[in-house]
Amino acid sequence: MESDKLCIKLLHTLYGHSSDVNSCIFSPNLLASCSSDKTVRCWNLETLTENESISPLKKHTYQVHCVSFSPIERYNYLASVSTDGTCLLWDCKSGSVIKKIQHESQSPLRVCQFSSDGLLLATAGDDELINLWDIENDKSSSMKPVKTFTGHSATIVTLKFIFNNQYLISGSFYGDIKLWMVSTSYNAALHFEREAHDLGVTCLDTKYCSVVKTETVVVESVVKQDVKPTKQDKNKKHSAKKTEDNPIQQEQEQRYRTDEYELIASGGNDNKVKLWHATSTSLKYVRTLSQHSCAVMCVAYSPIDSSHLLASGSGDKTIIIWDYISGQILTQFEAHERYVTTCSFSFDGKLLVSGSNDRLVKLWTIIRDENQNPNQNSTSSYEHPLPIDEWTNDTVEQWLKEIGIKQHKELLNGKDLLNKSDMEIIDLFQIDSNSCEVFLKELNRVRHKYFIEQLRSTTAKINKTGLMNHTSDILPNEFICPITHELMLEPTCASDGYSYEKHAIEEWILQKKTSPITNLPLKYQLLYPNKILKMLIEKHFMQNNVNDKMEQKYGYVHLSAGDLLREECANKESKYGQLINDHIKGGQIVPVEITCKLLEQAMNKSDKQNFLVDGFPRNQDNVEGWNKVMDGKVNLQCVLFFDCSEDVCVNRCLDRGKNSGRVDDNAESIKKRIHTYNDSTRPVIQLYEKENLVKKVDASNDVEQKRFFSNVYNILKSIGKGTIVTIPIVTVFIDKVATVSLVDGVSMQPILNPVSETKADSDWIIIKRWNIDNYEVQNGDILSFESPRDPGTFMIKRVKFLEGEQVYNADNFEHNIVPKGQLWVEGDNKRQSYDSRHFGCVSRGLITGKALWVAWPPRRFGLSLNNAEENFNE
Repeated sequence: MESDKLCIKLLHTLYGHSSDVNSCIFSPNLLASCSSDKTVRCWNLETLTENESISPLKKHTYQVHCVSFSPIERYNYLASVSTDGTCLLWDCKSGSVIKKIQHESQSPLRVCQFSSDGLLLATAGDDELINLWDIENDKSSSMKPVKTFTGHSATIVTLKFIFNNQYLISGSFYGDIKLWMVSTSYNAALHFEREAHDLGVTCLDTKYCSVVKTETVVVESVVKQDVKPTKQDKNKKHSAKKTEDNPIQQEQEQRYRTDEYELIASGGNDNKVKLWHATSTSLKYVRTLSQHSCAVMCVAYSPIDSSHLLASGSGDKTIIIWDYISGQILTQFEAHERYVTTCSFSFDGKLLVSGSNDRLVKLWTIIRDENQNPNQNSTSSYEHPLPIDEWTNDTVEQWLKEIGIKQHKELLNGKDLLNKSDMEIIDLFQIDSNSCEVFLKELNRVRHKYFIEQLRSTTAKINKTGLMNHTSDILPNEFICPITHELMLEPTCASDGYSYEKHAIEEWILQKKTSPITNLPLKYQLLYPNKILKMLIEKHFMQNNVNDKMEQKYGYVHLSAGDLLREECANKESKYGQLINDHIKGGQIVPVEITCKLLEQAMNKSDKQNFLVDGFPRNQDNVEGWNKVMDGKVNLQCVLFFDCSEDVCVNRCLDRGKNSGRVDDNAESIKKRIHTYNDSTRPVIQLYEKENLVKKVDASNDVEQKRFFSNVYNILKSIGKGTIVTIPIVTVFIDKVATVSLVDGVSMQPILNPVSETKADSDWIIIKRWNIDNYEVQNGDILSFESPRDPGTFMIKRVKFLEGEQVYNADNFEHNIVPKGQLWVEGDNKRQSYDSRHFGCVSRGLITGKALWVAWPPRRFGLSLNNAEENFNE
């Protein structure tokens, strides 16, 4: 089957979450998203802004995994589940919690789903159970499940109601998919596929299908002859047997039969999407869709039956739109800069929402022209060299001819096309209804192109005149008002979904009732402040002006080692240029002699005495070279340590790379720089900590400029004159695969920090994070986890008892047996350890990684922590 033309365009990006976006779902009027930042956010679909009257919803204490709308009362109820073990039912009008639901085990919950009538709610998670709750009738404060399904042997991550809520289908990390019956007391699976995805199921979605089939049936009928019976015949029983007097007539009859089934789409860690036919008694494999190069993390069917669209998102950062009937790929596009964790279609099938580890929620428009004439493809490719505002009457006439609009009455120029409304232009041209859609589509395209070019031109002028006082940076187009073409100070949203400077859009609405962008009538004239955009503008200036302010206010000259190297690299007469370029592209550190020489030259050219050296030293060789070259020339007072997570660092580098022109601002180079950092730069911090020179500044959060700058100011204020401050670009990397972490304290002695007296003597260990949810924990493993008592605090302890095992020597533990989905952990140095003896069992959902080996200090490098319990005697 040849697929119809499909076009996917980014409509809007929603900012607000500060961590991974885990789930997104539509209602007719709202879009809900949840995140590892512990919040649920609600977005207005008309204004494409956050519904600040209720959002964000903040009641969960750990990351939120899933959200689901109830169809009752016009989708006014929303359910969310979290690692904290709760399912919260929200009122979307007031933002208040209506009900709180927990499994008996209080284990983390991963998925929730309302039935299509809103009467039942299904929840599941780490305890491997599916609970059904009677939301409509159970008014008690402590709800009890009306039914519990048992049979999975791993964390349940996805489930859906099917066949008019009579059945459930679910998938788990074990890799199995199971079919359950809701309407009976039977609580075991009716059918299952044990290895649906051999590396674990991650997601599934369902689509009700019905096929009308015709079948030919042979119908036999007895044709009785009109013969008068004799007396003997009256005494005999008549039968329908074929006789000469009673022949049987055979006829072929066409009958219709409707076959109903649910088409199940499942995704897994095997990088595949699989389709299944589900009936009330069976689950049959149909086909595999293979194109993703990483784990499939979400799947979603379009609600429009005729479209045959299935979307899948993956760890390869892309979304694929499939024709699920033919199995063909209609389009594949890069949707995010990190994993695509969730996707969903709107009720009308015109929008697709996606969420990602990049903390963004994106809305995409889906355009599918099923009646397009192949000969009309040239309309979208017509480009005129002149901008639309310079088009003459003849140019407009030529343009109309090229896009297939041959009959028109009035002649207009390009400025008329920009300034007049769509309906006014259509009336003047007297365009027939069949051609209106093509005309408006092309008109909006040339208007949009003109608008973008105007923004670029304005941005270039702003940068050239130094309005931002930072010539190397480009002002993002989103910060420019479409009306004034100036930087927005009070960005305000109108009902067309665009943002404008407040006073400009207010004056516009007083004169006109149409959108400045689309020329279409505004649905309403209410305006909303775009607080997110305002925050981004302030953040943009904060990042670009911190060094300038420190120079201007405190007399420090900012010297960026990286900038000096890049300038030298760009100098065609430099003998070091090619050598520097090769090192930068490879993510390697440039030889120390070159860097020190460039820094010394820059200092000698300046008439200042106070310097801020950015990005140096980066390794032990740098430190030794610096001490050798600059000994007696400078007085090193402190090291500023700007501390942020890897996610923040990577995203900032990638965003910077869009406009910086730097050859190393790309994903491949960043990975190499991360590796170099872990190997070389971390030990430098330890070295300066021993000399009590390190001053730590938290740069991980989206803090206001004044607060961040005041932190730096407080440090600089305590430093004397004639000093030099070095600023190594140091980041605490929290990687998805593995991380290097500092062990603080003595609770794990003697295996960790055996002789620790200060942080400088502490162990740095490698912690495995990849696929930790599927990891089979064993007794004796050393694990890192988030504190069950203090969210945001991470601990490292040893596993002593697994789920189902009896706990000994724990008088204050209320259970003798470790509950399902939980672990009992203790420190090796029991006298100085705060562990399960104090706060009880730890949920599997709080585990963040497994300790592998010691990475620092050098004398202990490579010490394995696998089965480390054998290395010491308790």
